[in-house]
This record gives sequence, C-alpha cells and structure tokens, in this order.
Amino acid sequence: MNYLLIFLLKVLENSLATLRLILVSNGKKWLGAILLFTTSIIWIISSRIAIININLMMILIFSFGSLIGSYAGSLIEEKLAIGNNMIVCISNKRIDSDLRNLGYIVTCLDGNGKDSEKQVLLVVIKRNRNKELISNIISLDKSAVIVSEHTNILYAK
Repeated sequence: MNYLLIFLLKVLENSLATLRLILVSNGKKWLGAILLFTTSIIWIISSRIAIININLMMILIFSFGSLIGSYAGSLIEEKLAIGNNMIVCISNKRIDSDLRNLGYIVTCLDGNGKDSEKQVLLVVIKRNRNKELISNIISLDKSAVIVSEHTNILYAK
C-alpha cells in the first residue's frame, strides 16, 4: 500500500511542480507560489513515508513516480496552452491579407531570400490557437517556413 501511495504522491507532486515552472515563466507568479506551497507539503509527506520504509523498491517507486509526474505535468500544460507565441512565417506568396481576413493580426515585412523576394509575417497569438494558425498558413502556402517561439507581451494598449 505504501508503494502505491508514494507513487501517486510523487506523480501529483511532480506534475504540479512542472506546471508551476511553466506558469511562473508565463508571469503567473502567485499561482506558481501556491503550487510550490502545495508541492512542498506533498514532498514532505512522501519523503517521510519513503525514508521510514526505505529499500531498493521504494527508491525505484519514488523515482518512477517523479518521472511519470514530470511527463504528466508537461502533457497537462500542453493541453492548457498557457501564454503567447510569436509565429514568424517566411512565404513566397503574399498571404498577409488572407490571414487578416481569417481574423489574425499580422505584421508584414518584405524580405530578400536566396533566390527571390519573400514576405515575412509576424503574428503574436495565444498558444491554444497555434495549430489553427499554422494549418491556415500551410493551406495558403505549402512551402512557407514557419517558426514558433514562446513570447511575453511587455506592452500593449
């Protein structure tokens, strides 16, 4: 029973710890602090149980719970898609108007590629709309080069 309890506590602890790191990096400091408080309590409880009953199996269960928890936290955060991304698109076609007609706010720059003129598009978008935007870009220009990066908006009116 202790093995199952340790495993579940470590999965919970590490899932929350992974989420906390991602939330803090997205500016959600208070939520991150609350998650740290919670993970600290879980860590103390799980460590106490593991240390009292320490053996090779307990060490492996403790570590495996940490591994699964970290992975689960990443999956949860990916589903929540917190924050913003900057999509940079380099296109051979003029697709800025088409993207604007689809409701995106697009900044367009003219660029010089190796062999031809290019259009460089910059779009700041909520992460949960990333796949939708990329799909739309590809439907407009299958040869577009698309780069997605996490970004923080520092000032906006």
